[in-house]
Amino acid sequence: MRRGPRSAAAAVVTLAALLLTAAAGPPSEADLEEAVALAGASLAEMEEGNWGRAEERLLRLAEILPDNLLPAVNLAICYERLGREAAARDQVERALRLDPGNAQALHLLARLLLPRAAEREEPPEEWRRVLAEMETADPADPRPHYLRALRWSRRGRPELALEALGEALRRSPDNLLLLVERLVQAAALGDPDATADALDAVEDRLDEVVAGRQAIGGGKRVTARESATSNFATAAVEGEIDRAREIVRVYCG
Repeated sequence: MRRGPRSAAAAVVTLAALLLTAAAGPPSEADLEEAVALAGASLAEMEEGNWGRAEERLLRLAEILPDNLLPAVNLAICYERLGREAAARDQVERALRLDPGNAQALHLLARLLLPRAAEREEPPEEWRRVLAEMETADPADPRPHYLRALRWSRRGRPELALEALGEALRRSPDNLLLLVERLVQAAALGDPDATADALDAVEDRLDEVVAGRQAIGGGKRVTARESATSNFATAAVEGEIDRAREIVRVYCG
């Protein structure tokens, strides 16, 4: 699957990055073992939507590695899901101090700014600046365009949301979240031809997802990511768009 709103394994800073970016000095062997265990456990909790339990583990991880990017980014994700915007913003700013221009932190900041951006005819300068930084860092990243689409959707402008989604899909044409969002916006616009085309694209992609899951079967263990993909596909097919979006949000980063 091409780049776009991502799996949890790609959306958060990896365990390898945790080990490579240990702060002021190398941690003790005991601390390192605890840090790896905490990072893995917190990610598992996030994949299950257990944000409070993930927060507990990440706070302990931040004590062990106070200058590490992983707890800052993942705490920001947890706080965003828990509705603690100020705390999420603090962690995003901490992450950007540790790694200025970090794509994941910029994406989180843009998400936090989305409600305010959607309230105004002209979005705040900070919102525009963050999206511009994301595009400069990686012109192939579909996320700035997806965020613009969400803003237009919240403002009741599905035609402009569809334009932004077109740009996102040009960069990530087989991304299921983007395809479903295009279906939602086409239906909101009331365009039967565009809705039918969008539905066909979603169904085709779901067929590919199902075929991929069958190909990895044969008694192999199903991963959390594969399980989430299956749950998302089921929700999308059943028309439970809000539930589908929430399942994918864990993997968007």
